[in-house]
Amino acid sequence: MNFLQQQIDPSNPNFTIKFILDHLFKSKQKPLDLEEINEIKNVYINLMGIGGFISKLYRINIKFNKKEFNCIFKIPTMEKLDGTVKYDSKGREELIEWIDHVHKSECRFYNEVLPLLIQNSSISLNFRIPQVYAFKYSEQSENFLLMEDLCSNKNQKIFQVELADGLNNEQVESTISSIAHFHALSLSLPSKLIDSFKNHPDLDIDEKSLKIKERIFSMPETAEMFKGNEEKILNLFECYGTYQIEQHKKFGLDPVIVHGDTWQVVHIGTGINDIVRLIFVCVDAELRRLNSIKWLKIYEKSFNKTIKKLGKDFETKNKSFKLIKEIAIFHSKYECCFQLFLLANILGQEKEKIKREKIIKRMKYLFDDCCKDEGFFNE
Repeated sequence: MNFLQQQIDPSNPNFTIKFILDHLFKSKQKPLDLEEINEIKNVYINLMGIGGFISKLYRINIKFNKKEFNCIFKIPTMEKLDGTVKYDSKGREELIEWIDHVHKSECRFYNEVLPLLIQNSSISLNFRIPQVYAFKYSEQSENFLLMEDLCSNKNQKIFQVELADGLNNEQVESTISSIAHFHALSLSLPSKLIDSFKNHPDLDIDEKSLKIKERIFSMPETAEMFKGNEEKILNLFECYGTYQIEQHKKFGLDPVIVHGDTWQVVHIGTGINDIVRLIFVCVDAELRRLNSIKWLKIYEKSFNKTIKKLGKDFETKNKSFKLIKEIAIFHSKYECCFQLFLLANILGQEKEKIKREKIIKRMKYLFDDCCKDEGFFNE
């Protein structure tokens, strides 16, 4: 079998194993040593589950005579957003343009932001971000990201958690601590670079064009679960679906780099919306309700600890718990809109009954809490 010509994705005949190897050999990271590479014994290409709602993720394993190599190949697409409810032509055009912006932001993060944080900061990152071997963001049909597969290295003790299963308390605490550390470090980046991520991409969640209510009520399980809440859903998106630009100014803060959704939606902001999104999307309601305040305190401790390490020039950048909580409450309604949009799309891909039930339960409990007078983070 000619493994070199093996196609990865039907959307582009140029995306082959040869295409991958050519970029790996040209990569400045030098992930492959030519002396170790000879005959290809086998190739495994695995489309990764329901991950990446605006992309396709492929895990690629190439077995050579003397070694094997793993990588992740990511292709931006709106394929998963279509589902059973289709967008009209205007909606499709806007989404395709948005996905292009998102993809460009992600590529720029890996190419422009991450190297500066690694090379120029006196404080190292306390978590792993994958190396990117190659990328392209100029033409829609040719856009891609070729990156390190962190889960393939058994010595790293990194593993993938199913979205439906959700994160446990230890995982949430570790993630929040690392995100806070990253946010603080991003304050040391050149202001011109930080400003270049302003309002990019557009993050408004327009219920009508995205057909969110229609998606929720097109599936029997969610239609039954959300029965009688049609007006509340529409009101939520109408009142809180707009993403306010330069939110950090409302709280008198300098902007930090916000990862948005595992570096896919990189922009600037308060940083706290990263934490609220993590808690809302990835954590079951019971655990969220018990620990939300404790998790905000973990963010405060980690962020301020890193600020202290950055030195006197940054000592005014500390965030109090009172301010962090105020910002979290401010972000919560918009992030509830985002969670409903995201999980409604993911449900269109998920076929396993138990996983669907878990995701729907998380959606509904979050929506119920959002509609309560006391709201979030007032436990």
